[in-house]
Amino acid sequence: IISNCSSLGPNSFGIYWVSGPTCLINSNTQVGSPDAPVMLISAATETRLNGGANLYGTLFVTDVEDINAELVSLGTNAVYGSVIVDGILGDYNGTFQVVWNDNTSRKAGNNGGLGAVVGGWSDFHRDWQ
Repeated sequence: IISNCSSLGPNSFGIYWVSGPTCLINSNTQVGSPDAPVMLISAATETRLNGGANLYGTLFVTDVEDINAELVSLGTNAVYGSVIVDGILGDYNGTFQVVWNDNTSRKAGNNGGLGAVVGGWSDFHRDWQ
């Protein structure tokens, strides 16, 4: 659990939960890498990517802590993996790209205690193809 995203960079990997007013990924910042992606779960009021930000893995913006939670992208930014927004899609000035990468998306939740729970429930079954 982190209070903002200032400590995230190219050597970050695994699962991070952001609880605070802002998750700001600054200009020209890389978060995670193709071989060691992140799963960034942001419950911050504002999750913002500034020009040149690149994130490898999964970005999940949720309104679980603040019903006004929003994702904002200013400049040219990219997520290599997947983005899930359970909040408000805020301002988008420039180019925001989500580039699907099966390998990165699959690795994003590993080694962090994320997975099936015996007796748990899911809409997705392994025999569905």
